[in-house]
Formats: sequence, structure tokens, C-alpha cells
Amino acid sequence: MFRKEFPIMLTGEATAEVVLPAADTRLWVGEPVQLGLALTGFNKPTFQTTINGVQTATTWGILEGTALFGTSLPQTSLPAEGVYELSITINENGVTKLVPITLNLYQPRKGVFVDNAPALFDIEGAAITVDAVVAGLEGVSGLQWKTDLAAAAITTGPNLDLSKAGLTPGDRSITVEALSGTTVLASHTFLLKVYGPMKLQVTPEEPLLIVQQKAPVSLVATGSDKDGAPLAKTAFSWNSHLDGLLITKPGSEDTLDFSDNPALSIGEHLITIRATGKDGTSISLMRRVEIKSVATPQDGTGTGSPDGSQPPGGDNTNQDFTQGRNIGGPTADGNKPIGPDGKPADEDLLSAADKYILDTAKTALTTHPAKHQSAMQALDDMKRNLETIQQNMGTSASVNLRTQVRNLLKSVDTVTGKTLEAEAAAADFNEDTTNLQNAKDFLAAIQARDKDFDSLQTSYANFVNGLPADYAANIQGSTASLLLLEAERVKVVEGIIANAKKEVQKAKDAYRSASRAVSSTLKTALDTAIKQAERDIKSADSAIAKAQTATRNLTSRPTNNTYLTNAKKAWETRDASVETVETSILRLQEKTKAVVDVDAGIIAAAKAEQEKADMASKRIQEAKIAIQTTEDVIKRVPFVIPMTQMTSLNNALTQTRKDLATAETALRNANTAATNLAKDPTRASYKTAMNTTSQALDAAIVKLTSSMQVLELRTRDLLIIDDTIGKLLSAEASKVTWARGNLDGAIKAVRDSKAGRSKASAKVPTDFKNRWSQAITTAENDIAAAERAITAAATATKNLASKPTDAKLKTQAESAWKSRDTAVQKAIDSSRVADGYLDQSALYR
Repeated sequence: MFRKEFPIMLTGEATAEVVLPAADTRLWVGEPVQLGLALTGFNKPTFQTTINGVQTATTWGILEGTALFGTSLPQTSLPAEGVYELSITINENGVTKLVPITLNLYQPRKGVFVDNAPALFDIEGAAITVDAVVAGLEGVSGLQWKTDLAAAAITTGPNLDLSKAGLTPGDRSITVEALSGTTVLASHTFLLKVYGPMKLQVTPEEPLLIVQQKAPVSLVATGSDKDGAPLAKTAFSWNSHLDGLLITKPGSEDTLDFSDNPALSIGEHLITIRATGKDGTSISLMRRVEIKSVATPQDGTGTGSPDGSQPPGGDNTNQDFTQGRNIGGPTADGNKPIGPDGKPADEDLLSAADKYILDTAKTALTTHPAKHQSAMQALDDMKRNLETIQQNMGTSASVNLRTQVRNLLKSVDTVTGKTLEAEAAAADFNEDTTNLQNAKDFLAAIQARDKDFDSLQTSYANFVNGLPADYAANIQGSTASLLLLEAERVKVVEGIIANAKKEVQKAKDAYRSASRAVSSTLKTALDTAIKQAERDIKSADSAIAKAQTATRNLTSRPTNNTYLTNAKKAWETRDASVETVETSILRLQEKTKAVVDVDAGIIAAAKAEQEKADMASKRIQEAKIAIQTTEDVIKRVPFVIPMTQMTSLNNALTQTRKDLATAETALRNANTAATNLAKDPTRASYKTAMNTTSQALDAAIVKLTSSMQVLELRTRDLLIIDDTIGKLLSAEASKVTWARGNLDGAIKAVRDSKAGRSKASAKVPTDFKNRWSQAITTAENDIAAAERAITAAATATKNLASKPTDAKLKTQAESAWKSRDTAVQKAIDSSRVADGYLDQSALYR
């Protein structure tokens, strides 16, 4: 027997992932660059490295464990600022993996900087610390931090805890200064949007405000939103624990005028003032207000003097304000409104409140006919059912049950009378909708009707719910109660069948509109479910008709036992058929969803690709503007510009042109692939082409963005030489980066929120969904406006760079920059609101 051992390596698919340098690492010329790769499927690999197509010697070693390999690139291989294309080939046992890496190197900077500064900070949220970095400065003795809120420094040291910086909500600026003694060597400023708690104040700040009913006394609310901005007048609402929502004048919702609420209940009110911010956050506080009744005039028989003076030798009774004492009111003439110089008040001063009452009455008049008809129908049904029960009561019925029925019938008559009074008041006001007294009478009549009608409905529902048990124990004949319960059941059954027919129609629509991507299996299952649901509905309709016939027979002869038995059997058969329909519809909804989800996925994927293509087009347009701007700058810069700087700029310009051409080609290919896939979504080759071109477009845009950043940096450096405009455009370059980065974040947040909205659970309230959709629409509009503002700002920058001494172009550019910053901030804020709804929707799961 001979034996020999052979080494065997078992491996899955070989992979290589770049872990160093990290995506957010900034690399500097003259500093070593560390590369790190996480490998799977390799044991002892060999590496070959090329930089910009040139073979470069590197030594790779295991950094950690057995799967992480790394090397350090020599400084001589990366001698100058620019974009370097690396290609790393990994080999082992015939397995080869190619890893491309793009490195952006920058000349070492000089000054003090805050890298990755936050764009916003919430005082009530988690603490955030920002760190300052000093580069290229000598003789630095310390760092100090300042804000726009005070001239003095708030702290010293290399970092700043924003939660301890004394920030207030609003647009803030944070500045760090590098010091040599007391001399400022360099400084860096970044903008920060600060959010904090909402504020609400109500004046006057009386612990208990005593107001005479109808008196022209006001409470005024003011406050600020989480971003420090003053709250709009429409943000406020006022509620009384006695009378509910209180009336405020349109456009003056921040002011509660008690004369606008003449019918306030007498007594002490707890008034809640609530303010709602732009993102839906609210704050509230309470005020105690005591409403006093209007004092009636005295009859003149008292001992006090009419003019309020103290009578000779007597007590000053007109100054007696002890609790419970009635203070004499003015004469009838004294009740008239008084204007300037003692003349009658101007009618215009009284017209606002009158107009509000008339407008309210007119609005109520438009809905009155439907409410009146509904109330009368409900009252007729109640009366008919109660009289049926009363007529079928035997001698053994309890006194309590008889009293309940009798009291309910009396209440029905009372509410019917108030309903007819409201109808008469409506007719009077309809004849002359400018008559103020008729408007007041109409509003009072419908308020009285609604209050008593709501109370009656509650009492009647409680009576009906407790009726079957009472009937069994206290009433000789049970037919009346059965008929009453059957009438309620008929309404439920009708709703179920109507809804079922709507679901069948939805399913048919989904079947007809299904695309070729929906498999024949899914379509067949849906077709089968539709036919089954139609058969079940047809069977239920037949059972419903038979139950209706049996009910009519029993109603005509309620003491006939045969009719009673037949009715019960028909009702049971109908209910069983309806239950079958409900089960069938649940199955139909499941099959419908399966078909719809396929097309919804395709539509969502196509939309995502279109959004990606739109973003790529915008980035390409931005690159063209950047190239044109640089070309214009090169034409006008002085001849004294150092050759090294011009060479660096030309290299960056060449690279950006090259990457622009690649991106345009990738975009055309992606659009072609998307068009083909739309024609035939089931074709595998089209799907593969779509994935390949999409990935290529992503890579091309990333590379183009990188080269654009280098180009903008080199162009900015060149412009600094031109003292006329250099500093201005240098600051603008940083704002461009801020605008683009934050807007991209806003776009992603809205896209995620929109996806969440489309998948929102049925448990999420409809009102919440509507407000969510509105927030998404607002954010999308704001993002579109911000995109236009960015393009306009870029054009203005280009014009200014071509003629830096033109004062008009400078003014136009500064205006465009400001508009862009405002539009981007607005898009950020609205996207945050839309994203907030996505977070809140989780509460309903």
C-alpha cells in the first residue's frame, strides 16, 4: 500500500474589499498612504500594483488576522496633487481578482480647520463635539472659539461641546481662531442651524383673569418655533374645558378676544393655548379665566348716589365690591358703544365680528339640508322602532323597561321639535343672508338641535345594545326585538356586499392592466379568485333577497310561529353566505396584491433609475459649468501665475474633461438599457444590461465628482491671486460643496420617506397619511427650487469670474448665492419634516 498526502484548499467565491483608506479620509502630498484590503478565498496571495498605468513596487503584509492585507505607498509614487488611478491585481492558485482604487491627493493645507462640521444641532438632542485641526501654522499657542451671539470667546482648546456653547435656536455661525499670544494667526468659520425647544407666552400673565361676559378683553399669544423663528398667527388655537374650541378672527388666531365669544359659559374656565410648529411639534399652556355675567341695572332705590359719589353722611355703597354684591350697571344709553370724543362708535369697528357671524351662518346653511334630512330620517326610525317595542310589550314587562321606552319616545318628540325649529330658522335666514339677528337665531337653533340629537343618539344606542337580554326576561313576544336587531344587521350586510363588489372591480382592473412581467401563474390565480368571489357574491345576493322576503312576512304577522321560524332560518343562511363572501374577498385581496406588487416593483425600480439618471444629468451639467468657469479664469489670469500652479490646474481640467466624457457615455448607455427593459421587463439580457450600465454610471459619476472637486480647488487657488474677487469666490467654493452635499442628503431623505409612505401600514390613520403626502410634495418642490437656485448661482459665479471688476455682476452673484443658500436650507428643513413622518409612522405598526 502506498500513501501520499495532497494539500487541498476549499474556498468559496474570492472577494476583495477596500478598507483603507476610508471613503472620508483626506490624503495629503508628502504623507504616506496606507492601503488595506479585506480578502476572502485567498490564503497566501501575491499582489501587483500599478499607479496611473505604471508598475509600482509594493510590499504587502498581513495587518490583522488572516484576511486583512496592507501596504504603504512610497511618497515618491504620489509626488504631486491630483487624481491617481490604482489597479491592484491579486493572484493565488489561478484565482485572480482586480481591484481598482481612485485616490485624490491634495497639497498640505495651512491654517485652522473644522473637518466634517455638522450642518445642524438640536439643543434637546444628543451632545455634539466639534474638533479643530491646525495645519501648517507655526507658533500656535492656543485655540479659542466664538459665536455670532457674542464678541468674547466662549471657550478655549482644540474642541467645542456645542451643548455647552450657549447657543440659541436660529442660524448661527461658529468661529475657531488659532492664536499666538493675543495675535490671531488664522480662523475658520462654519454655519450651523440650531434647533431648540419651542417657546410660548400669553399676555397678560394674570394668575386668574376676571372678564365680564362679552367684554372686549383679549389674551395675546406669542412664541417661537424649534428653529427660533417666530410662530405664525395661524399656529395658535384656543380651547376651553367648558365650551371647547373658541372663536378667533381670521388672520388673528394669536389673539383671543372674549367679545368674539359672547356665549361663553358663566364660571371659571381652564383655557388651553396650543401652538403647532412647522414640523408638527406642539407646545401648550393653560390660563385660568373667570367669566362674570353682565350686571343688570339697579332700580334706583338703593342708597348709593347715581353718579357714584358717596352720599352725605352715608356709606360709600357704590364702592362696595364684597363678594356677592350686585354692582349697578349703566343706564340704557350708557350701554351704547362710545367712540372718540364721546360720539357713537364707528360702525366699521363693529362690522368685523358681525361679518364673522354672518359668514359662519352662511357656511352652516350650505350643509343644513343634508343634516336636517339625516336627522329627521334617524328620528323617524327611532320612533317607529320604539313604538313597535311598546306595542308588543306584555303585562310582565318591567317598570324600568316601560319607563325607558316612554322617556326615549318623549326625547324623540323633543328633538324632533328642535329639528323643525332649526329648519324654520334656516328658512328665515335663507330669505335674507344679510340679516344679523336671523343669522344668530339660526346658529343658536342648530347648536341646540345638534347638542340634544347627539345625546339622544347615545341614549338610544345604549338602549338597543342592552335590549335583547331585557326582551328575553321582560317581554312576552320577542318578535319586535328580533326585527329591530335584523334592521341593524341589514345595514351591516349591505356594507359588506358593497365593499366586496368594489374589491372585485379592483381585482379586475389589476388583471387587465398587469404587465408582461407578471407571471401566468399569478394571473391565473387572480382570475380564479375573481370568479370565485363573483359566485359567492351572487349566492349571497340570493340569500339576502330570501331573507328580505322572510322579514316582510314576519313583519306583517309577527305572532305567526311559522313565519318566525322561516325568518330565523333565512337570516342564518344569509349570514353564512355573507361570511363566505368575506373569506373569499380576503383571498381575492391577497391575489390582487401579488399581481400589483410585481408591477409596483418594476415601476419603483424604473423610477429609481430615472432619478439616478436625472441626478447624473445634473452632475454632468455642473461639470460643464465648472470646466467653462475654469477655462474663462485661465483666459484672464495674469501672466505672472507660477508655472507649477498653471500645470496643476491644466492637469485637473484635462482629467475632468476625460471623466465628463466617460460619464456622458455611461448615461447614454444607461438610458438605452432602461428603454429596452421597459419594452420587455422579462428579458434576462435586458435586466443584465440595465444592472451593468447602472453600475458603470454610478462609478463614472463618483469619479467625475471627485475630479470636479479637485478642479474647483485648483481654480479657487488660482483666483486667490486675483485680489479683486479671489476671496469672494474662495468662500463661495466652500458654500457650493455645502449646498450640494446637503441637498443630496435631502433628496435621499425624501426618497426614503416616499418609499415608506407607499408601504405604510393600514393601521396608519388616513389624516396622518394625507399630511405625510403633503410634506413629501412640499419637500420635492423645495428640492426642485433648490436645484434651480444652485444652477443659477453657478451661472452667476461663472459670469463674475469672467469679469471680476464688474460691480453689477458681483451684486448679481451675491444675490444668487444668497437665494441658493436660502433655497437649500428650505429644502433641508422640509425634507426633515418628511423624514419625521417616516419615523412617526413606526408608532402605528
